[in-house]
Amino acid sequence: METAPRHIVCVSGLVRDSTGRVLLVRNDRGWEMRGGQVEVGEDPLVALRREVKEEASCTVEVGRLFGLYSNLTMGLVILAFECSYTGGTPRGGMECSEASWHEPEAAVRAAAHTPARQRISDGLAADGRVVIRSYSRKDSGSFETQAERRL
Repeated sequence: METAPRHIVCVSGLVRDSTGRVLLVRNDRGWEMRGGQVEVGEDPLVALRREVKEEASCTVEVGRLFGLYSNLTMGLVILAFECSYTGGTPRGGMECSEASWHEPEAAVRAAAHTPARQRISDGLAADGRVVIRSYSRKDSGSFETQAERRL
């Protein structure tokens, strides 16, 4: 008997302030955009606002979807949105040791792993199309892009 595929739906936000800086959080994976799992029965936009508040102590307005990412190794589907900062002082939260603002180029360099760098770069280069990427983790621990499209 076949089992139905199961994926965990996650959200991630490229939060920018009025000067264009990018909000990143540091956790056990390193620096990355804030986001997390959408709970059962939770609206993805509500989930993203909740995650940013819990992990970075900031409030945001969620904007346009710019990316759809599939981590084929872990079964994650990540919806990435542009977000506008609306308040709060960045600081570490429940799962993050630190939260701070970074200039755009520094944010890309600070990201600890390839998928995080790609999501930040995609959000900064958003051209109105949605980036769709699938990637998997190789035995070496690095990530390999399996597919990429723009719609």
